[in-house]
Amino acid sequence: MKLFKTLFVIFVILFVTAAIATAILNIILPKKIVSAVSSAVKTSLHKNVKIKNARFNLNGSITLKGVTIYKHKTNKPYLAAKEITILPFYPSLLSQKIFIISSIKATGIYIHLIRNGKGELNLPHVKQENNLASKKIFIKKAYVSESTIKITDEYATTEKTFRNITLSLKLSFGPRILFRLETNNGQKDVIKIKGKFGPAKNKLDASVFLSGIQLSGYKPYLKKIAELNSAIIEDGNLFVSGKDIYSVKGEIKLEKIDILKQSITFRGKAHIRLDFSFDTKTKRFSYNTSGSLYEGKIRNVPYLDNLEDLSLSFNLDEDNFTFSSLKTSWQENKIEASGNINDFSNPFIDLNIKYKGKLDNIKTALQKAK
Repeated sequence: MKLFKTLFVIFVILFVTAAIATAILNIILPKKIVSAVSSAVKTSLHKNVKIKNARFNLNGSITLKGVTIYKHKTNKPYLAAKEITILPFYPSLLSQKIFIISSIKATGIYIHLIRNGKGELNLPHVKQENNLASKKIFIKKAYVSESTIKITDEYATTEKTFRNITLSLKLSFGPRILFRLETNNGQKDVIKIKGKFGPAKNKLDASVFLSGIQLSGYKPYLKKIAELNSAIIEDGNLFVSGKDIYSVKGEIKLEKIDILKQSITFRGKAHIRLDFSFDTKTKRFSYNTSGSLYEGKIRNVPYLDNLEDLSLSFNLDEDNFTFSSLKTSWQENKIEASGNINDFSNPFIDLNIKYKGKLDNIKTALQKAK
């Protein structure tokens, strides 16, 4: 019994001590942390920060509520967060050069990215300081949830919002960044990205999963190819890798395609294999794409009117288009074809056609072509 009372007294003393320490720390440490974070963000990103309140937690973390980062020299918010909990590496508070955050967890982040009429993004500009007293910020781990990114593209006159974003980052002094990002709007626009990036060598390795992507929301970026009424990436798996020269390889499945080129419309489905590369030094873009179209319908074809039940396999690179196993129905007649087009600057066409049907239909089409 005496032992129990002794333990109880010790527990009460420890609890009261912890409560008093927490109360004292809630007066001293939050102000110190707010000051350190504000100073680091202002130094690194050249932006002002407003934090409504801060709270010290028993596990040593600090919770910041109502965080707003403002655009440079304005009172317009660039980024806002409902709540950010950070676990500082406390010895770094004594450093004059760097403030280290062991982990950071953010909820309800909203960020508004804008590309202006000149094609410039309002991404944070890292301000270089020669002042030895300036303090840098380094985050080892980060997790973001329930967040939103709004993109306004004044250059392409379009706007897109990504919701329900979750993002996890793990950084090392190497440096190397491990990242994972997910976003979705219900069952639509599901994007999952996982990979690693080495900033020192610009080396990137990532996998991308796509599902339910409504391409009609990206019309302004596709209008040079054709007028897209609708198309959905039912699912897609891409792999991105490279160092200076980056490649994108993978496959996507397209459903409910409805595109217009001049007066010709195509509706159908497609399975496409992608192989792109981009040289960041020479700015050279190259590609080799293959795949198949199926369950296709083409309307308003010159001299032929409509084609039904279209299917074909194809391969497209920078200067060559080849197709095979083309099958379609035209006015109850059957057409099969294969061929290729070489040298897009001075095209040479090789075409093989097999026709099974009425000659009167061909005669009518030829008369229209006169």
